[in-house]
Amino acid sequence: MIEKESLNVLCLTDSSREESESMARFLQEAPSQAVTVLEKRSLEAVMSEIPSETAVLLVWIQAGSGVDRLLEALSARPAPKPLMVVVVREMTEDEAFDLVKRGAHDCLLESEATVPRLVRTLRFARQRLHRHETALADVRDEVERSQRQVRDSEALYHSLVENLVQNIFRKDLQGRFTFANSNFCQAAGHTVEEVLGKTDFDFFPENLAAKYQADDHQVIETQEVLETEEEYESAEGDRLVVKVVKTPVHDAEGETVGMQGIFWDITEQKHAQEELAASRERFALAVRGSTDGIWDWDIETNEIYFSSRFKELLGYGYEELDNRFSEWEDRIYPDDRELALDAFEQHLKSEAPFDLEYRLRCKSGDYRWFRVRGLGVRNDEDKATRMAGSISDVTERKEAEAQLRARTEDLERSNRDLEQFAYIASHDLKEPLRMVTSYVQLLEHRYKEQLGEDARDFIGYAVDGAKRMKRLIDGLLEFSRIGTRGKDLMPTGSEEVFQEVLANLEISMREKEARVTHDPLPRVLADPIQLGQLLQNLVGNALKFCQGVPRVHVRAERLPESDLVEFSVRDNGIGISEEHAEKIFQIYQRLHSRADYEGTGIGLAVCRKIVERHGGRIWVETGSEGDGGSDFRFTLCGVE
Repeated sequence: MIEKESLNVLCLTDSSREESESMARFLQEAPSQAVTVLEKRSLEAVMSEIPSETAVLLVWIQAGSGVDRLLEALSARPAPKPLMVVVVREMTEDEAFDLVKRGAHDCLLESEATVPRLVRTLRFARQRLHRHETALADVRDEVERSQRQVRDSEALYHSLVENLVQNIFRKDLQGRFTFANSNFCQAAGHTVEEVLGKTDFDFFPENLAAKYQADDHQVIETQEVLETEEEYESAEGDRLVVKVVKTPVHDAEGETVGMQGIFWDITEQKHAQEELAASRERFALAVRGSTDGIWDWDIETNEIYFSSRFKELLGYGYEELDNRFSEWEDRIYPDDRELALDAFEQHLKSEAPFDLEYRLRCKSGDYRWFRVRGLGVRNDEDKATRMAGSISDVTERKEAEAQLRARTEDLERSNRDLEQFAYIASHDLKEPLRMVTSYVQLLEHRYKEQLGEDARDFIGYAVDGAKRMKRLIDGLLEFSRIGTRGKDLMPTGSEEVFQEVLANLEISMREKEARVTHDPLPRVLADPIQLGQLLQNLVGNALKFCQGVPRVHVRAERLPESDLVEFSVRDNGIGISEEHAEKIFQIYQRLHSRADYEGTGIGLAVCRKIVERHGGRIWVETGSEGDGGSDFRFTLCGVE
């Protein structure tokens, strides 16, 4: 049984009307076929009458040659096109094959066109038409999808290039602009409409335009990317550096259709690069010219950079010491290892200062002292990722310090021995001296009337000498006790101490009608008794060494950027020449005879020893004798 199919068939025939009706009745034996038969007329004339819904065009003709023009007209018809089945009364096999090759779906001889055969042929035509329509729909969908992707891609591209900070443009093979983003147009000072279709010669000086075109031709001819950096001078006279990248542009077939360029301002980047290069050069010069070695430790990789000078300090050539942390760690003196590693750890944890001295083993096997300083670099998470610093050989200083300590200890021991000796000697001498003085005075008392005048003078000389000897011994005893009998230093009000000094000197001040003034005096770190002794000696000397009415002024001021306080005791006395400015502070050194000014020559020596015990220094601002007095200065540590 023949399958029933719904198919719109248009039958064209060159037979008579009567024969056409017979053909229609023949075809209608397949009742599902919707058949229309056009009357005999010119085949070309009826092409315009073929309905658009026609699926199959059945052409029933006398000979195959008459269908040529119909095939040509059918091929020129817009889609959708019906399939053509040709039924011919007389036709050779070659003629049938030729018709199929030229576009006919099938060719049948009229003698073979039975109802089953014809229906089967139409059914196959329907299936082929369906496949064609399906394929056509798929192609149409694919084309639409591709077109949509192209539109989306173009929209994305335009959105991208319009929002980039770079200047982007395209040109055709004649150098005409075919695209320019808004940044390019803004830089050129023109709208997009004014740029498109123009060339470089329309916007730039001739020499620049010629250079740009030469670069474009190079890119197109070599098919290679061109990257350059170009320098210009802005309207304000500033240097402007631009990075330019140009590439060839190809169509879908791979043919070169132009070029595309992109450029952007790299002036700041260039300045930064040049500054970095200059900084590196300065650093390299500093490293080469420095006596210190440089090290740079990458904490995350545990690699460390040692400069040539670093390795040289250890006795190595540059290639003899690897840039590894262990090369440093393994050379630390065993007794210093814990100290050095702990200092590293503490600095990385708490940013404690990293500045210490320890010993490292050199190539010779000897250990030398080095001062190592460094600073950690931290990331945004406050984690140390790098540490760099310097190293310097301090062996000679360390050896000198050791020698100095040994000498200092020897001197301190010697001074202690001398102080002990002076104390013992002065103490032991006082008793026989007292005995001599007592017996001489007893001799004078008992035999004064029996002795002559010369004898009495001799006895007077002896008693006076004994008294002076006692004062000298007392002064020596006082001098020796400064370092051994002094109290601990403590915050002391120098104002209160000075008031006690004035009370002690009240009689001498009244006798000489002296005027002693002072500014407010600060608190200092001192031994109160020795501070009073120091001030009393200086003010007492000012009262003593004055030929007129003494005028003394005491003041004190804190030195800038220091904890020290500088005291001044200024008088209007006889003055001191510059050549004697140091001599007066030595023990038993006098500038005047006892007949002119009494004293033992110990007072200023005591002053110096007191000041030095307090960690300060004492001196005198010198002048010529008689030209306005002296100004004694000394420093002590102040207290807030």
